Amino acid sequence: MTLKTRRPTGAVPWPLILIEGSEKSGKAQPLHARLMTETGHIAMGDVAVGDEILGSNGEPTTVQEVHERGLQPIYRLTFSDGATAEACGEHLWATWTSGERHRKYMRGPKKGQPRNLPPRIRTTEEIRDLVLAGTPVFIPMTSPVSYDRAGSHLLLDPYLLGLLLGDGCLAKDSYPLFTPGDESLFEELERLLPDGDALTRLRDRCTGGIKGGHTTAALRQLGLIKTKSADKFVPGPYLFSSVEQRLALLQGLMDTDGGMEGKLSTYCTVSPALAEGVRHIVESLGGTAKTRVKPSGYRLGDGTRKRCQDAYVLTVRLPQTMAPFRLDRKLRAWQAVRPAFNCPPRRAIRQIDFLGEQPARCITVAAEDNLYLTDHFVVTHNSWSAAQFSASDRIGQMYWIDLGEGSADEYGAIPGADYLIVEHDGTFGQIYEAVAAIHALAAEAHAKGAPPVALTFDSMTAEWELLKDWATERAKDSKTNKRKLAQDPNAEITVATNYWNDANNRHRKLMRLMMTFPGIVIMIARGKPVASIGDDGKPVEGRKEYRVEGHKTLGFDASCWVRLSREDPPIVVGARSVHTGIRPGRDDPIALAEDWTLEWLIFDALRCDPAAAHARNLVDGKPEMMPEQIRAEAVHADTPFGRCLELYAEVERLGYESVTVPNERGQEELLLDLVKRLGTARMATSPATPQQHGRLKAMWKSAGDFNDLDAKVRYLAETVKRPIESVADLTAAEIEEVITRLRRYVNQNTPPAAPSKQPEPAGAAS
Repeated sequence: MTLKTRRPTGAVPWPLILIEGSEKSGKAQPLHARLMTETGHIAMGDVAVGDEILGSNGEPTTVQEVHERGLQPIYRLTFSDGATAEACGEHLWATWTSGERHRKYMRGPKKGQPRNLPPRIRTTEEIRDLVLAGTPVFIPMTSPVSYDRAGSHLLLDPYLLGLLLGDGCLAKDSYPLFTPGDESLFEELERLLPDGDALTRLRDRCTGGIKGGHTTAALRQLGLIKTKSADKFVPGPYLFSSVEQRLALLQGLMDTDGGMEGKLSTYCTVSPALAEGVRHIVESLGGTAKTRVKPSGYRLGDGTRKRCQDAYVLTVRLPQTMAPFRLDRKLRAWQAVRPAFNCPPRRAIRQIDFLGEQPARCITVAAEDNLYLTDHFVVTHNSWSAAQFSASDRIGQMYWIDLGEGSADEYGAIPGADYLIVEHDGTFGQIYEAVAAIHALAAEAHAKGAPPVALTFDSMTAEWELLKDWATERAKDSKTNKRKLAQDPNAEITVATNYWNDANNRHRKLMRLMMTFPGIVIMIARGKPVASIGDDGKPVEGRKEYRVEGHKTLGFDASCWVRLSREDPPIVVGARSVHTGIRPGRDDPIALAEDWTLEWLIFDALRCDPAAAHARNLVDGKPEMMPEQIRAEAVHADTPFGRCLELYAEVERLGYESVTVPNERGQEELLLDLVKRLGTARMATSPATPQQHGRLKAMWKSAGDFNDLDAKVRYLAETVKRPIESVADLTAAEIEEVITRLRRYVNQNTPPAAPSKQPEPAGAAS
């Protein structure tokens, strides 16, 4: 190749400005976090504007906004009752410390009385610092949750079902048996039986059988018939019934398998599913149910211990207005410890563990306290400069692409603001086409010597979130993730590397347009300080790093990076310019004056001269074709025979002869054979290639007998057996047939060359 060189011009290219600023903290949780609704759980990743979830008062509240937050450092909070929740470091929580919770009036008429201070809003990271210092931190409890199935018809009375789940024998396919520890429970159960059913005492008088068929049919419909003690569970309709129905079910369970241990009311079962159901009911009523596993067994005659099923013991604490028992004996025991022990349910944060970075989003709800319920019913909480710049008389038309912000119309109220909002449907394809169209308009304006066209993209944070969502949605269709989602619709899926690569390629394609834009581009993005992560993958105490929320190369691609903050003055973090005095990697950021403007930054500080400015000259490396690319082009129905010949040569040039790929029928085939076979099949319909025409011309010359054009056409028509007007009418297959026939004709009419006389070996006889 010939080496080409030129001298640098020193001209400043058109600027690509990144304006990045902090935002208000949100309530970011990982996408798999479960939020409570009237009908059960919904994953944070599935929540949409307009959905209704449950607020801290147990009533539905509407989701007003959903904000994608990208990858966030996620923590798991473990509470005093064993409940857990996951949230980002800046997730907001309503909290009290122990001192705040018990603070009293020190003077005045209310001296000595509790102050009942409202909760303080703290971030996960602030709470973590308090917990590490040993300070107890509490969060508010939910009010009893009102589901939309309140008062719904249940197959069996909930208290009756609680009694049967506790002391009922449901293991057989026949009628259920009931063996309570208290005689009065026989009477209560019989009173609640469906019409037509009756309780019959067996011979031992300790057990009763429920006959009549209605109760048995209901239990069978609920899936409880033929369940042993370790397999019992609370049916779904009862988990999401009314407050009164859930409390009645809980009281039936507590009257049979519950009791008092000192001042605590407890429930015991050998069924893990039933223990989880009881916990759900207690928590949905605004209480807590701390669970512990108790190994059980007995000693044999020889002294060895026989292991039995583990028992799940729940310490149940309900709101002060709710009694966990109906049975008189247990109710009196519970009341005996009150009011001496009249502590309402409460949750203290015991531990906060760092889980790593995960995709997260936050929501805003309409509730007055801005709180909502998550797992285990836990209660939780810069575009101005660009618009101002559009008024400058030193630029031409400004175009504004609003993605995920919704502020473009509002900024139009700024005095002098003059820009056009680009309408799009939110898809990457339309956004890219819009940028490409504006790129072309900017090139026309530059060629005419008109003032430079400006483009504002608000925001690049939303652009990368869009591409990440695109990769995630594609990943859901993989076989592995389909299996996961079939088993658990809320399962966390794995996004394979190739999907992330595709998202990165799309971003680079858009960035290339903006980096080569023949005018001025302003990119808006969000940014914030985050916990600094050490080599061990854990946050470093007391150290923060600042991160742009967007593609990781966004700051590097910009020719100038400006950071805005509510607390600190604006700064230029970095600039790809010899005129700013910031040497990359050596100089600290430069603070900007309070009255700085983009017009001053671009034309004065960066010294961008519209008359001399040029688009960045980007020369990218050109990767060779991959086997998959060759295969995709070869199997495409519109790929002609001539292109198949080129692909065949490319396979040989790149050394892909032994590479196998799936063919058009999904079967493995050598890439070389695939291209050859498909090319041969398309010869019949594809026009002849220039190379074939060259070979035919050489054969005419060798034949020598076809100097007349009409004779050639007649020969062609006779060979291909159809009318031919010119050589150009031949397909690739037909021209090969003509060349083959001409070659035979030439060989038949060319006498063989006389064999050369071989010298006789020395000493041969004459």
